Amino acid sequence: MAATLSSIFSEGHMFQLQSDMLLCHNLRCYQSYFGGGLDSNRIKPSDHSALHVKLEEDQQLFNAVTKWNPNVVSAILDTGTSHNVLTDKSLFDPKSLVQLSQPVELDGIAGGQLLQCKGVTNLEVVTNTGETHPIKMEAFLSEQFPCTLLSPRSMLAATEQAKAMKPDGTVDEELLQSLVEDHFSVHKDRIEWNVDGSPLLTMAYDSTFLPRLTLFPEGKSEATLKSMLSTLHTSNKNLTPLQKVWQLWHNRLGHPAHSLVQKIAAGGCLGPAALNLSKLPLTDKPMCPSCPYGRQVACPTKTTVTKKVPDKVGSLKVDQTVPGVTIFSDQSHSLVPGRLFHTAGRESNDDKFCGSTLFVDAASGHICVAHQVTFNASDTINAKVAFE
Repeated sequence: MAATLSSIFSEGHMFQLQSDMLLCHNLRCYQSYFGGGLDSNRIKPSDHSALHVKLEEDQQLFNAVTKWNPNVVSAILDTGTSHNVLTDKSLFDPKSLVQLSQPVELDGIAGGQLLQCKGVTNLEVVTNTGETHPIKMEAFLSEQFPCTLLSPRSMLAATEQAKAMKPDGTVDEELLQSLVEDHFSVHKDRIEWNVDGSPLLTMAYDSTFLPRLTLFPEGKSEATLKSMLSTLHTSNKNLTPLQKVWQLWHNRLGHPAHSLVQKIAAGGCLGPAALNLSKLPLTDKPMCPSCPYGRQVACPTKTTVTKKVPDKVGSLKVDQTVPGVTIFSDQSHSLVPGRLFHTAGRESNDDKFCGSTLFVDAASGHICVAHQVTFNASDTINAKVAFE
């Protein structure tokens, strides 16, 4: 499940979106001492506001990627808070929602938020092994907050209580004390949720150095993932039932024209479910992703022939015996903007690569190419630093 939308910036990424560079630079000073996740309790109020805007933009992008599927939730693991915050009422057990007499003020990323509704979550997560793990714990409801927040402390306590729960609904205190202590292990590039001594789930950091995980309503993960991977699944709402039958027979018959499938269905050869295909206009035919690929042809590439002058070959390397003493550099400009390494082409053209700076070592012949979003002094100096 690659939906965590998250645009993950690793340390090897040199260039980021210009609109996010300042925020990411400011957030780096709030990382833990070994360069891991974000210590949200140390964030200044000015950076708090910018972080909330960024989280809201990421949530909108996540919803667009998942086509606003209500059964997929992108959540952030906030180590700076002791409470959970959900933004959708359908993710709670309806009987557990209650109004609090006194509002609760949250800390961490949601610092300053006052919440008055509380309930028990009804969620599950897909583990590293592909199995589902239920998540039932107390959480607050805030439909105005930009994203879902989970507290590691609350998740660990809920997991341990679930394992020590008796059939009558009470907690076995002796069994609770004897259980292997579950924990979250924090690494430089990820966070691991360890249950019973083994990693249950691995969460990577997003562009704001916050670990993200994908949640599903209880019992909906398998059907949701299948609907996102198969266009013909019953839970896929992008196609009508009749269009799914149309596409099904298009696939089974070897991808003929959709009009031919309609003619065959009109003769009753494809069963009663396909009899009404002839009533659909041809403009309503479902899009088959395999047919455009099959119609593609390889175009010949244009080639150029370059002839070297024998007397000039190697003249720049004469007496250059020590690597690093003499470096040749130049810049190339591309009229076609190039997408960044850590995105899927979602950025604007102003935030895409426009060219590169090339460095060639005279002695060794080593070549280094540093792509740039702009040709200003800052990006060019960063390219030189990356080469060095």
